[in-house]
Amino acid sequence: MRRSYVAKIMAVSFVGVHVPLICLAAYLLAASPLSLEAVMPIALTVLIATLAGTAGTLAALYLLLNPVRAASAAIHDYIHNRHVAALPTGFTDEAGRLMADLQEGITRLDGALDATGAERHRLIEEREAHFEMLSKMSHELRTPLNAILGFAEVIQTEMMGPVGAPAYSEYAGFIRKSGADLLHMVEGLLQMGDAKTGAARQAVTAVNLDDMLIEVVNLQRLHADRRHVGIDLHRGNRPVVVHEDPRALKQLLMFTLSGVIAGTQAGGLVAVALRLTDDGGTGVSVTAPGAFSPADLPRVITRVVDASGGGFAAAPAGTDDFGHVSVQGFTFAVAHAIASAEHIAMDVRPLDGQRAVTLTFTAATADS
Repeated sequence: MRRSYVAKIMAVSFVGVHVPLICLAAYLLAASPLSLEAVMPIALTVLIATLAGTAGTLAALYLLLNPVRAASAAIHDYIHNRHVAALPTGFTDEAGRLMADLQEGITRLDGALDATGAERHRLIEEREAHFEMLSKMSHELRTPLNAILGFAEVIQTEMMGPVGAPAYSEYAGFIRKSGADLLHMVEGLLQMGDAKTGAARQAVTAVNLDDMLIEVVNLQRLHADRRHVGIDLHRGNRPVVVHEDPRALKQLLMFTLSGVIAGTQAGGLVAVALRLTDDGGTGVSVTAPGAFSPADLPRVITRVVDASGGGFAAAPAGTDDFGHVSVQGFTFAVAHAIASAEHIAMDVRPLDGQRAVTLTFTAATADS
């Protein structure tokens, strides 16, 4: 009866109707001067009349509650099965208006949901087409960039003979460094396009985060060595397993670490730490000395930093999410795109005079 509104109404009505009968029976038995033989016919008559009245009252209440039951069933069926029921809307009393208004509300809601779903589908297709175009464009840019880098290295190292003035070799080094940064951005466009379109997505599986971090740190050591930056990896006391797409996870860690390295001055040390959060999740933090500048963060990251009290102004409404950013900022944008696609929390903020980036995996388990 606790779950049935109709049963509650019936119980209240039954008790209310029988209270007079109970009071009358108690009075006749306690205060009436009549004998028991004289009282019994009166009590029996009252009992029969009360039962008949109770049956009629309960039947009438049950019929009167039909609109409430129909309205409850209709809204429940729509919420759970998306089925639009046909409620009677021709009645003019309060119950009739309830069903008519509910019918109109469900009809409007269903139309709004259909329109929203169609618009969402259109936006997803448009966004995927946009990133697919970026990926194709990035492929086209990568070939001439590799040629530029190759020839710059030939000139800088004087493989084919001396180039004459020493300044030319220095200029070739500038070309090589700038070209490498540009190629890094192009690779980021490819990775971001894959993350957003789902072209590179693999099945979610158990990934040993310790082994993944070791691999990523080893892959980024060349990038760090070229910038004369050290990397220090702090692992946990026991293996940690997360359930993620392995390729997307590797991309995310690569670009997070690469972004921090790109913004670190020569001689600095980048610390990578694996930790378990208080709520049982898993986190990876990447910290390095120095401070963020607005050009180091795309606007989508700037909003996060500003919301956490980092001191950056949020982007004006209607602007894009990138704006003018550095290599570090672009790399963070790629990491943020991958993290968003994989539903991984990414937090970027200044912390005790350092730059800190934290990735949190909520659906994680620690294996002993």
